[in-house]
Amino acid sequence: DILGSCDSIGVRAFDRDLTTLLEELKSRGSWKQPIYNLKVLTAGAERDLENQLELWRCELFPCHIFWETDGQKYNRYLQKIKGQSTWLFADCEQNWNADKALSPDKEAASFEIPATSITRVHVKLFSKSIDSLVGLKAKMYKREKSEAKVARKREDEEMREKVRKDARERRMAESLARGDVQDGDADDEDE
Repeated sequence: DILGSCDSIGVRAFDRDLTTLLEELKSRGSWKQPIYNLKVLTAGAERDLENQLELWRCELFPCHIFWETDGQKYNRYLQKIKGQSTWLFADCEQNWNADKALSPDKEAASFEIPATSITRVHVKLFSKSIDSLVGLKAKMYKREKSEAKVARKREDEEMREKVRKDARERRMAESLARGDVQDGDADDEDE
């Protein structure tokens, strides 16, 4: 997964199995907690980044950025421009006006934040960013499927060529065995 997360099927299966186990323990009297709350999330998608090399995630998703410049501390929900130290207001509810959109001032604003000034980054997944992730995964799946198709086609062509070569060699060996072709003539037929 692009975010280092397990897939949703695995999360649902883990959640289901763990809930079943807890319910079974509760029914046997081994579980003394009459009320419990279980929440299983994918690991890695929405979390603090631990390494500046992970800032590429903020090119895909809104991030809650904490930084310090000239002794002043700042924090905003921003999104990084790919390959730059420029950040824009992220299109997320924390930055929206009453119309659930970025104001023209926020759309025009940008921040130059060197990676060395960043003190903390938390990746946030909102409905729009989840839609982006779904689209990104769909593109990755389509690309992988296309690459696999090209690889299969190349393997098929290599196999056909091998079969043709084996057939030519077999016919040549049979011709030599019958005496239809001299050794010098066999070389001429390959050309």
